[in-house]
Amino acid sequence: AHGAHAKSSILCYIQSILTFVFVPYFLINIDINFTYLLALSIIGLISVVIYAPAATKKQPIPIKLVKRKKYLSIIMYLLVLILSLIIHPFYAQFMLLGILVESITLLPIFFPKED
Repeated sequence: AHGAHAKSSILCYIQSILTFVFVPYFLINIDINFTYLLALSIIGLISVVIYAPAATKKQPIPIKLVKRKKYLSIIMYLLVLILSLIIHPFYAQFMLLGILVESITLLPIFFPKED
């Protein structure tokens, strides 16, 4: 099985490797203002509110679970956001970029066209 955002398992692996290797590398080598990253993460919350949970034809979410999953997605996003304000900024930037990447992958442009 592969992720909802990839057409095949190999594409899922490539996307995951690129995300988990290059995003941290990017953060370590490029200085991003914490306030800017926090603002982007707050904007990412809008994506979670609108598009979570993400379902596909291959991985449908039962109607009775959609509302609960949406609330849990928002709560978890907010918890990570709040935790990032408490911990050391070096680690917080990884958390913020992580939830930002996740919120971006919820956008419809990242879902393959389904027949």
